[in-house]
Amino acid sequence: MHVVYNCYYHDFTAMGIIANHIIEELTNAGITVSFNVFNKNEVDIDKCTPAVKKAILTEYDPMDCVGIQFTYPDMYGEYLKYRVNVGYTGADSYGTPRGWYLTGNPTLPQDSCNKFCHYMLTPSDYSRKIMKSCGVTTPIELYPHGIDPLIFTPRKRIPTRPFTVALTGELTKRKGVPDLIEAFIDVVGAQNEDFQLVLRANTHMTYLQSDLIKEMVTKTKNIKIEWKDAGQSDIVSYMHNAHIFAWPSLADWAGMPPLEACATGAVVMATDSNGYFEFIGDKIISIKSSRQPVGNQHPYLLGDWNQPDPYDIRCKLIDIINNYEKYSDIAYENAFKVHEEFSWRAVTEKYLLPFLDKIDRIHFKNISGIDITSDRVRDLKRIPSILDKI
Repeated sequence: MHVVYNCYYHDFTAMGIIANHIIEELTNAGITVSFNVFNKNEVDIDKCTPAVKKAILTEYDPMDCVGIQFTYPDMYGEYLKYRVNVGYTGADSYGTPRGWYLTGNPTLPQDSCNKFCHYMLTPSDYSRKIMKSCGVTTPIELYPHGIDPLIFTPRKRIPTRPFTVALTGELTKRKGVPDLIEAFIDVVGAQNEDFQLVLRANTHMTYLQSDLIKEMVTKTKNIKIEWKDAGQSDIVSYMHNAHIFAWPSLADWAGMPPLEACATGAVVMATDSNGYFEFIGDKIISIKSSRQPVGNQHPYLLGDWNQPDPYDIRCKLIDIINNYEKYSDIAYENAFKVHEEFSWRAVTEKYLLPFLDKIDRIHFKNISGIDITSDRVRDLKRIPSILDKI
């Protein structure tokens, strides 16, 4: 089988990080991979990982390939022109039939999925249900995001000063950042330097509510904002230094940061919904939420999202701070379970490879309707991973 992976590529964004890992794991599994990079003029190929560099340079005939495209559906019609077309995306705001999102593209996302894709991939059943409720009729397969076990290493936390709460990711209303700032100030004060809130993001989403968030922290002494276009090796330092990783998100069809933070042994408090919750709901401190209209709080999301309860954010912060050693012990134990269940290798073997094997049998070998596991998939665990050699 030959897979062509399609997306924009920056090694410090979630899109680029996901591309790195998928290409590496498919290569490990013996699948030929090409990488169609939409912004190739911005990429220094010599600085890419060996697997990504090889994929960028590997030529292909689209009619002999499976194309997987990780973008919003707006772009499917332009790029997905393979023998088998797979859209890889998600939905995180409810609404029947007008949830999901709306941009300047006259074709709705659900219509793009149905028109241009033979199959869909999405990282959570939460997302899959929303996509179906919005009218996606193309078959939707599940492929959760994973963690890099060599980067997100477990560390036991002990109470120290400054006691640090961290959030790494998009600094927007959608991720609950204003809600977190207000709760943090209410609980510990704006001048108490025994506690600190650290917010870290790349610069790609500063066009949203970054000015509002900057204004909210100007009069505080214990809230820091850091903008960096750096990858996961930098991100993990903020998680390792955090006593609490907070994620009061309103809308996530996946949500990589809380999963990654769990893998480091941080105590994670996060909204009790969204894509990540079905996988790590038993490993985090849940923040109660309720469905509320998005309204004009986001430039393109439609329908409803999950508003965290302001009172519950404050209660959970106080409870974790006052009982930190207990929660830290549990978080450290859970980190090893996350490593076992959610490494990129584990989720690829469990979800993506069987899906690709089905495509291979039906669309390339013409064995339709026979649901068996091929020798290639059965033998995968005997193929050494690149990670095993490091």
